[in-house]
Amino acid sequence: MEKQKIWFLNCKNRKDSTMSLVYNLMTQQDAASNIQLASSMKQDSPIMNAIAALTMVFLPGTLTAIVLSTGIFSTVAQGSDVKVSGVWWLWMSITIPLTLITMICWCCYRRYKTRK
Repeated sequence: MEKQKIWFLNCKNRKDSTMSLVYNLMTQQDAASNIQLASSMKQDSPIMNAIAALTMVFLPGTLTAIVLSTGIFSTVAQGSDVKVSGVWWLWMSITIPLTLITMICWCCYRRYKTRK
């Protein structure tokens, strides 16, 4: 009876050791996956910043063109002449400051996030 009890405790200890090994191996594999994911996200970050910057450059101009509902450029049906609308200066005077304000706000936000 004593031998069976020792044998049973030995099997239980081996099972516990095996379960601990499996758990540690899975944890190690998860950590490796997280490191790989963090590396790929770090590589995507500059691309996302470039897309955000490009969007911020074109967004104010698009907004003001929609608000003003202007056809800044128009073509003549018979020729290949391109005529510029009379509100071209208004569109530029709104778009350039709005673009600059947007880019400055974005730069300030990025600096704030990197300091934090």
